[in-house]
Amino acid sequence: MIGGRFIAAWRGRALWLGLRERHEIDNGAYVVAFIEDDPALNQVALARITDLIADRQARGVVVVTDQARVAEQIREDSDGILAVEVFTQRQIDALLSYYEMCQFSVRIFFVSLTRPYSNHLWRMAGIDRLTLDDLVCLAMYRIRGWAGGEVARA
Repeated sequence: MIGGRFIAAWRGRALWLGLRERHEIDNGAYVVAFIEDDPALNQVALARITDLIADRQARGVVVVTDQARVAEQIREDSDGILAVEVFTQRQIDALLSYYEMCQFSVRIFFVSLTRPYSNHLWRMAGIDRLTLDDLVCLAMYRIRGWAGGEVARA
């Protein structure tokens, strides 16, 4: 089991290095990985990409996904999206294994209510009026200054 996770993490490292080089991640770009088949969550996360870019003063976002539906949705609305990389489920798992082993970059965000690790964000939706927007912006994208609705800009 441990050996399998280590090998998956090694594969994930190779995937990350390829992404970093192809899209110049260290030069102002970020990666957003859509890893969960949750249409409502993915729609909110896609809609908030412009807020992420504004908050981080980013050049743009590279989207990584294993879901055709997300890739199609991006083709229609591509504001701030530099590229879309379609991975297999195995590649997504490898990237997650690498991230769970050593949080290798602050420039990658995972759109999921259950992963990386075994987070339990799904339990928080609806508590004290927390919305999916709030969870995406606060817990996944970690947008500073999020007050709900729009990013508070100085």
